[in-house]
Amino acid sequence: MSNATAAKILATDNAVRKPKAPRMHTVESENLRSVHYSPRLLELSVRFHGDPLTVYRFRNVPVQLYQDFQRAEAAGESLNAFFLARIRDRFPFTRRSKQ
Repeated sequence: MSNATAAKILATDNAVRKPKAPRMHTVESENLRSVHYSPRLLELSVRFHGDPLTVYRFRNVPVQLYQDFQRAEAAGESLNAFFLARIRDRFPFTRRSKQ
């Protein structure tokens, strides 16, 4: 197999693959089920207890804010209150449901 053929096969395979879902970690919260943060994309992904098949992806969330979120979780503070006060209505998001 030539290098050009191998490159075409690889390119086709990569184009067909769906993007991987973020690896979520479960949190202790009344409303939040799990979260994932991508520092490269500055994106916070969130699943809620009431809609576990839907991922909400909040864009442009600063690393420092996510670190504050982690500290709040470690301190046993309400993650729901933190999310409502500092994230929900402050960052643009997309919603993606598994069908």
